[in-house]
Amino acid sequence: MDFLLIGFILALIPILSWFIQYFLSKREGKLNLFRKHLSVYYFDWIFVAFNFFWVYVVSFNFNLMMYSLLISLVATILIHIFWKNLHLKEKKPVYMFDFKKKKITLAGIWHVFYHLIQLFLVILFLISDVSNVYSYLALFCLLFFFVGATSSSSSSRSIHGRVSITDIPFLILGFLIIFVKLLRSI
Repeated sequence: MDFLLIGFILALIPILSWFIQYFLSKREGKLNLFRKHLSVYYFDWIFVAFNFFWVYVVSFNFNLMMYSLLISLVATILIHIFWKNLHLKEKKPVYMFDFKKKKITLAGIWHVFYHLIQLFLVILFLISDVSNVYSYLALFCLLFFFVGATSSSSSSRSIHGRVSITDIPFLILGFLIIFVKLLRSI
């Protein structure tokens, strides 16, 4: 299959994910809460460009892909368990969790699935060499995402009533990885 076609297919993943989460949130009566989640509502769109460039950057090594998938699976499960426990503790309404039923919503389940895919793509990108212009464009997309997520984390007050402690390690790690990746390219 052609890289251009694969790039377009990968670019469709965040678009499809956004519309599915929008539809499910609306169906579950949590659309206003989805709109308050600025990272997902706005900044996940950056991954449209990132995913398109991704195919021109990564090393298609089976072992690296399997390790990346395993890391993504474990990290996604742990992150979402942590978020679920945080939401239960805070008792602040969010679009990914239903407090009455004490379970994850369909939009939340979809977000877990999307997060797994996107984290897999990001990890595989991060362990690949910066070797061409597409690498720098994808790296710029990640930087833009983390800058956006940082600004939206201060607006996480609309979700949590304060800047969520879960955002801080995620943002620090993101900027650190981007910095190290840039240093490796020099």
